[in-house]
Amino acid sequence: MKRSIHPHPVLVSLLSFVLVLPACGADENEGSAAGDSGTAEEAGPTELVLSSSTFEDGGVIPAVHRCANSPSPAFSWSGGPRETQSYAIVMRDATLGGFLHWVLYDIPASTKELAEGVPSGYEPGTPPGMKQATVLGTAYFGPCSASNTYEFTLHAVDVPVLTELVETSPGADVTAAIEAHSLATAKLGVKAGP
Repeated sequence: MKRSIHPHPVLVSLLSFVLVLPACGADENEGSAAGDSGTAEEAGPTELVLSSSTFEDGGVIPAVHRCANSPSPAFSWSGGPRETQSYAIVMRDATLGGFLHWVLYDIPASTKELAEGVPSGYEPGTPPGMKQATVLGTAYFGPCSASNTYEFTLHAVDVPVLTELVETSPGADVTAAIEAHSLATAKLGVKAGP
């Protein structure tokens, strides 16, 4: 005589729950991972930010950094387009129609700060590869007129080296090349006196 076996209903429910639970968890984890991956891929460039430990934006630059034969201020930056291949810093007298004071370019993309006192010369040496244009000599020339506003502009540049430039390139040519390759900018304004 054949006997039929009927599992207990509670046991059937428990087994179903145990078998279904991992599948649900896997789906959730896969969805979460896909969501995280999607977020990372969709994340766009962040804002380029320039700062200085030497002075505050809109403030007064210390006397030691004013006029000729003075050390350049310290700078640091963050953010910017992912396509950035190098950086450049341009200093102008905004009050005098953008009169050019100082230009650094071919700053490696891995560099996120410049210490105070960039040495003079076309290739200052630190960081390697950085160039200093000839403007008022190949050295920093700080703000002089107390009533004027000066601007330091950081450019995120789309090439690692501005190959069209040479040591004798005029400042106007250097800034034109920087602007032609600029992906984003950040600025700091400063005065030489109250």
